Amino acid sequence: MNQYLHVQAHRGASLEKKENSIESIQRAAELGVDSIEIDVHLLRDGMITVFHDFFLPGSGNSQFICDQNTSTMRDFGAPNLPDVFECLKSMSSRLLWLDIEVKYLEENPNSPEREKIVDSVLKTVSFNWELNRTRFRSFDWKLLRVFHKTVATFQTIPLLGRNENDFSKVLELQPEWIAPYFGTLNDKTVAWAKRAGVKLMPYTVNSPTDWKKIMDWGVQGVTTDDPRGLLSFLG
Repeated sequence: MNQYLHVQAHRGASLEKKENSIESIQRAAELGVDSIEIDVHLLRDGMITVFHDFFLPGSGNSQFICDQNTSTMRDFGAPNLPDVFECLKSMSSRLLWLDIEVKYLEENPNSPEREKIVDSVLKTVSFNWELNRTRFRSFDWKLLRVFHKTVATFQTIPLLGRNENDFSKVLELQPEWIAPYFGTLNDKTVAWAKRAGVKLMPYTVNSPTDWKKIMDWGVQGVTTDDPRGLLSFLG
């Protein structure tokens, strides 16, 4: 268990603090993780909010996040993306990666165009942060293609769902990393990734038993709600 493992904090240190909050992000950075993963939506007022779900809490899945404005999201405790950058810049200068999961719901007819989402995210990151310390991930691979169409060298990470066991289709995106659901990993899928030259960063892995399993497999990275526990486990 002495190989290097990239430790990613899922929505910040979400086991200790409210997910996707400034406090959660700050805590993860304090712990010394390699990267922090957050979720973002483009709002109707053009701002980028940091929030996971597609619907407002308590709305009965009737009020889409992308239809809201900044003030509404702040009422629910959701920071804007520039708030995250200010938090990270105010801390130590230690380099860490920020993995931004960009949300897109094709079933919502009011969803902003993918090109508009990508443009807004890139402008926000470029103005406030460093693109060479940022990776973009999504379950919507069409969105990732827009990132590549904009600048071919952007690092993107395709996310695979709980029932996606065929990893080979991600190769069309030429990723360095892919992020599968942990439950889909086994000896066969890990061996395929190694042959294909693709690094694995499964989500969301929270127990010592499973941490040991991915280490034994030689998986290169892991997304966890418990970065403090994982870092302690790694010694």
